[in-house]
Order: sequence, then C-alpha cells, then structure tokens
Amino acid sequence: MSAPRSPHRAWIEVDHAAIRSNLAAIRDRAPGSEVIAVVKANAYGHGDLAVSRTLVGAGVERLAVATVDEGLRLREAGIAAPIVVLWGIGPPEGSLVAEADLEPIVYDGRALDALETTRGERPIRVHLKLDTGLGRQGARPEDAVVLAARIAASARLELAGTMSHLAVPGEDDAYTEVQLLRMARALDALRSVGIDPGLVHVSATGSVLAGPSNNAHAIRPGLALYGLAPAWAADAPSGLAPALSLKALPLRIFDLRAGEA
Repeated sequence: MSAPRSPHRAWIEVDHAAIRSNLAAIRDRAPGSEVIAVVKANAYGHGDLAVSRTLVGAGVERLAVATVDEGLRLREAGIAAPIVVLWGIGPPEGSLVAEADLEPIVYDGRALDALETTRGERPIRVHLKLDTGLGRQGARPEDAVVLAARIAASARLELAGTMSHLAVPGEDDAYTEVQLLRMARALDALRSVGIDPGLVHVSATGSVLAGPSNNAHAIRPGLALYGLAPAWAADAPSGLAPALSLKALPLRIFDLRAGEA
C-alpha cells in the first residue's frame, strides 16, 4: 500500500498545446520539410508516450529515439509511426530492430552484419549516417558509396535516408558550410552511381533556428519542440513556448520583522 501523496509535493505540468504550437513554428521555418520529431530521453523529460501521441496526432512524419529500448517502449504502447534510432546498434539488437520495424542508423559493417543476419519478410529501413565534421558518429563521407552500395545490394536492407549532424550551426557559419559541402559531395557521389540517398536530413534544433539546409528533405527538431533554444538563439524571437512547468504549493506564508533571524 502506497502512502497518500503529500499536497505540498512539487509536480510537473506539460502543456501539449505548446508542443503543437512549437511544431507549427518549426514547420514555418522549414516549409516543405518532413519532421523527424526527437523524443529521446523520455522526450527530454516531458513524457515520451504522451508527447509522441501528441506529435503523431499533429502530423509529424517520423519520431526519433536514442536507443532501441526507447523505440521498443513506443511500439509496445501502440505507436505505429516510423521510428528512427539515432544511436548505433550492437549485434544483439538486430533482431529486435527487425521485429519492431525500427529504422536504425548505420555507419559501419558491424551494424550491417547485425541487420543482414536477421530473419523477416519486410526489409529493414536504415539511415546512413555520415560524419561531416562533428567527430562523434558516422562514416567518412568518402565511404558513403561503398556502404550505400552494400545496402542497395542487400535483400534485407533498404536505404531510407542519408543523414549527418551539424556541429555549430548558428555559431560558426564557415564551419557549417564546410560540413554542408562535404554532405553535398557525398550525396552527389551516391547519385552519380545510381543510388538514391533517400530522405536527406542534417538539421537539428540549432540549424533549424539558424536556417535549414537547402539540400535536405527533413529536419530533426528536439529541444525546439519543447520550447527551448540554444544559448546563442535564446534572445532571438523564435515563436517557441516552454512546454514544461514546475509547480508547488507553499508550506507556510508568514511575516518576519526587520532584523529577525
């Protein structure tokens, strides 16, 4: 038997109308782009299941999570929208991805091996991630053709998209241009050998607010959906509204005379 909840405990309220409004503001900044809504880390603490249902109901084309476990949680709750897994998968996770119809990112032979050895009738849709200069995850742009050709030749895999992540959008325009140029060259290389790169996406919250890439078909807003912006954009008008409030009731209200401890 659990104890009754104290009336003085703090609580969180999440404004789903604000989330829908933020989504609309994001779409206004990138008209014509598909939205891959990032709900990783329990939707940044806002509640992944409830937020995902709100976003799907508002028309987002895809959701994105960090891990396979997060994707399985959404599937088990009945969320059927396409779900991108943004972190690389390990060999034991290949069958889980296939069974749940998740869309993992891939950037090396290990992930491809794990997926190609799974069983199933429908192909596993994957997103090829290229490291254009963030220095975190992804294949080298010059390896894009080799990896994409292996995906194209596989009976188990389908190239759903090609992606990257911008390191300092809105802060260092010159470096952002370098990354976009590397991405554009990799896309040209794929197309020159007859490989369709699928859905191209490079812009997360920072780059959406700075201005989405012209060579991309989709954007990946995360913090912006919840009304937050990078520090460099905090004072700029964005049309975003915070979705989360932390509230509490007072324990006591009283007066002290000046000088009292």
